[in-house]
Amino acid sequence: MQSLLDGHPELLVDVADSSFFNYVPELEQLRDEDKSNYYKNIIMSHIFNKESKYYQELLSHISIKHLMGAFDESCNSRVTSTLKDYFESYIYALGVGSKRELNKHKYFIDKTLKNEYSRFIIPQWWPNVKIIYLFRDPRDVYSSYKTRDKMNNRKITKVDALAFTWEKSVETALYYENKLNESQCLIIKYEDLVSEKKKVMNKVASFLGISYDKILLEPTKGNGTKKWMGNPASGIKKNHVDTREKNKYRTILTNKEINEIEHLLSHQMQSLNYIMENKNTNYYFYPISRFKNKIRHFKINQYESRIITKVL
Repeated sequence: MQSLLDGHPELLVDVADSSFFNYVPELEQLRDEDKSNYYKNIIMSHIFNKESKYYQELLSHISIKHLMGAFDESCNSRVTSTLKDYFESYIYALGVGSKRELNKHKYFIDKTLKNEYSRFIIPQWWPNVKIIYLFRDPRDVYSSYKTRDKMNNRKITKVDALAFTWEKSVETALYYENKLNESQCLIIKYEDLVSEKKKVMNKVASFLGISYDKILLEPTKGNGTKKWMGNPASGIKKNHVDTREKNKYRTILTNKEINEIEHLLSHQMQSLNYIMENKNTNYYFYPISRFKNKIRHFKINQYESRIITKVL
């Protein structure tokens, strides 16, 4: 979704995927006087450095010197030095470094990961935020995990681990739906996007209150300067949204894997109108996987509570 929004003249997209909320736990532990350098030297320099292949291929139009200078300028002009201030200084610096006219942007687009750390923070920091949640069939998600793990000679991701993260995503989306008003939260299914891309992107444009532009149909990076070929699990790059990515689990997963995913996520999948292969799922199936995920939920919720208490 982020790559489809990239390049639209009314949007400033985080082309570097800085993943700010991934770093919130580390940032929160630092002294105030160290946070600015950490943000520049760890978060920003992870991508914005001349040795980075990603920077060389997609972001070289952004001057690192101007980016870092604008970040310092913004930080120094602020009365406070909160994590929100540093993030907004980064947004300002990205606009300056990209040579974009900041006053023409309606929204800054961020692909927010680590939702368990951000769902309580974002509405507090930006009450008028708009959330777009893109869901994909968890069976196809697991197919990508499995394919990528095999290609990289890694241990295959456990089904229960995938089920936990997907369930957590649904939980977060429902939280946003209940917390925000209906004009602030939009849930989209990946399968609808690949089948009816123009219709879905028209809906997204309307949701954001931006003009419809054909650039919304082609994945790009670098503020629309480069075609984005994606990171497919197969390793085969594509410059379009591929309809063949739907239901590929049927040729990749075993019946046991499909069965376990559907049993562990039956409620969440049905709430998003995914058609189940197994018509009769039973809560008492896969007790070990369910127990492991209860432990994961407990640990995440405890950690989340500590982070929220310290940040807000």
